[in-house]
Amino acid sequence: MPAFDLALGLWMIRRTANMTHAVVAKPTDCAPSMSNGGSLVPGFNRPLHFDYSPDTDYSSTQISKPMTIGQWERIMSIRRCLAAAAAVITAGFALLYGPAFAHHSAAPFFDPESRVEVEGTVTRWIFRNPHAILFIDVTDDSGATEEWQIELGAPVSIRRAGLSPDTLEVGQRVKVSGQRSRAEGSRGICCGPITWPDGSPIR
Repeated sequence: MPAFDLALGLWMIRRTANMTHAVVAKPTDCAPSMSNGGSLVPGFNRPLHFDYSPDTDYSSTQISKPMTIGQWERIMSIRRCLAAAAAVITAGFALLYGPAFAHHSAAPFFDPESRVEVEGTVTRWIFRNPHAILFIDVTDDSGATEEWQIELGAPVSIRRAGLSPDTLEVGQRVKVSGQRSRAEGSRGICCGPITWPDGSPIR
């Protein structure tokens, strides 16, 4: 028994010495060895121990840890909340200020102080985004025919007023009043109602 205790003690001393004075691995020791003209040879020369030196400062060493499932779920929840809030703000902005922008966007092209009323025959009725457009032929005092272009709102808006792609047909007569185009020599109208010649609303 004393011989066994002595052998065990010597083994522990040798193991402690090996751990304390282990050889430091070089970066190349951790990489696969290359031979045969650069072909990869299976197997790695990796160190068995890490040489801890009391003179080395390890305080700046940081080891990144992977996120837990709970942390990832919290991050995704915050992102979803931010996306929903952005969507609500955008929708509210469009509802509150969209009509105002639409109104002011016509000002550079149409004069609100110059209103005109014309009556003519429908030649084209374009019902599509961003604005529906109606073309009519108007006969002036001299008997000449002129084509006028009437710019309306977005289809989704004028539908509420009773207009649709099938409301007007080529050859029908209508009356239009609104702001005249600022462009010299042009024949355009915006921001006004369209009625039948007797003044009744178009439905």
